[in-house]
Amino acid sequence: MKIETATTGDVTVIIAVKNGAETIVRAIESVLAQTPRGRPQSRVIVIDGQSTDGTVDQIRHYPNIQILDQQSKGLAGARNEALADVKTPLVAFCDSDDAWTPGSLLKKLEHMVKVPSSWAISGQVHFEATATSNSGLPARRLSGTEHRGVTPGAMLIKRSAFDAVGRFDETLKIGSDADWIVRAVQTLGPQDFIDMVVLEKGVRAGSLSTDIATYKRELQLIARRFIERSRSHGQK
Repeated sequence: MKIETATTGDVTVIIAVKNGAETIVRAIESVLAQTPRGRPQSRVIVIDGQSTDGTVDQIRHYPNIQILDQQSKGLAGARNEALADVKTPLVAFCDSDDAWTPGSLLKKLEHMVKVPSSWAISGQVHFEATATSNSGLPARRLSGTEHRGVTPGAMLIKRSAFDAVGRFDETLKIGSDADWIVRAVQTLGPQDFIDMVVLEKGVRAGSLSTDIATYKRELQLIARRFIERSRSHGQK
């Protein structure tokens, strides 16, 4: 693909969900609203982790969305399965309890045209409460906070980056996002950022990120792997 001719039709959007009936419509609508009239529509894949709350019934209201039944387990497995079906040169993600902000995909596409050497474009993330309590969440993830989007949901990524870096690590319960991004930066260099809130990220009690003990343990493992790779590269 020539980056200078990139359109929303060059993007496949992956939405992984399990029992997200209360939020999946908002996530899907935020993605579909990104395409102005007269432009190709992004391809949208929703991969469902055997939901039992009517999630799939909600998705079936959208005839142009592809639904995959997840065969693996966990978020990393869902994303890897969907990635195997991606043919477009660009890929993006939106978690089922998150939402893209209006016009954010086009802004990222425009920036990629300006900086075609970048492997990914991201922006700012704004956290918002989807539950009555923020109990257990790290301070940087409390409702109302905002920071750079070092998370797949905020990023527009070249499909070729996954060929260079590999897939998400399915042995990690929570830290697969952080692990992949660390590997990508270490392999491909920093991603680019735009000065715009591109993602409204849901803060939900009981979500994966509230398991602080597992999160810390996996982040320590990711840090050790980073150091080991750095040492290995330094010895070559």
